[in-house]
Amino acid sequence: MTPSPIRWLFALCAASLALASAGTASAQRTAGTLDPSIAVARSVEILCAPRAIWLAPELPTTVAGSQEGRAKRMFGPGEAVILDAGRNRGLAVGAEFFIRRQYRSRVESVVPRGEMPAVLHTAGWLRIVAVEEEMAIATIAHSCGDVLIGDYIEPFEAVDPPAGSPLAEADYASAARVLFTEEGGYTAGPRRFVVIDHGREDGVVPGLRFTLFREILAAPGLVNNLGEAFAVLVDDRTATVRIFGTADAVYAGDRLAAHR
Repeated sequence: MTPSPIRWLFALCAASLALASAGTASAQRTAGTLDPSIAVARSVEILCAPRAIWLAPELPTTVAGSQEGRAKRMFGPGEAVILDAGRNRGLAVGAEFFIRRQYRSRVESVVPRGEMPAVLHTAGWLRIVAVEEEMAIATIAHSCGDVLIGDYIEPFEAVDPPAGSPLAEADYASAARVLFTEEGGYTAGPRRFVVIDHGREDGVVPGLRFTLFREILAAPGLVNNLGEAFAVLVDDRTATVRIFGTADAVYAGDRLAAHR
């Protein structure tokens, strides 16, 4: 009997497990770390941080299952998964990809209706270990959370941990706003990540320092400084920042004054 493509691929996958295990360590090293005294976050933390997305990808390659079929819907580090594309979409053995999903933020009131981007969640990253024309097998090299059937892949790009910029005059007049916190939520605390509504177009660069503050509604013009934040991921219209030194929770809608 001629073995099915799936059985053949999983046979190759099983033969590659030792290499895949070594690949996991390699992926971790690719992410890298820097001395936390000069970097505001480790690379692996930045790679797992939330960000905003405005448009869904067209015809993405997705996690379609495993050798256990669709009965298993959740995966973790070291596990093998089936992708619903192969050489037909340029996949090759050894290539690394982010594993991502997107969903609506639970916060809607901080921006006008229809102007809230979706949350881009990185579930981890994987490495291709076997490829056919229209399917591939990959092993999960690192997980930031559960990997689910339906998650899609995008090319992996390493990041360098930015050093925080020095103290300077805080620009309260052109303050950014917290759009949502991790998982698209309302609140965050120290050393957590939030997404803001300023990005590259507003002069934000990795490492830029912000003063976090909250406007006092009963006293227009007065603010309550909450702590600091530093940009770690910067897109055109939004950025992901990490919170430091807050004595209070940070909420969606709180403001950030850049130090320039």
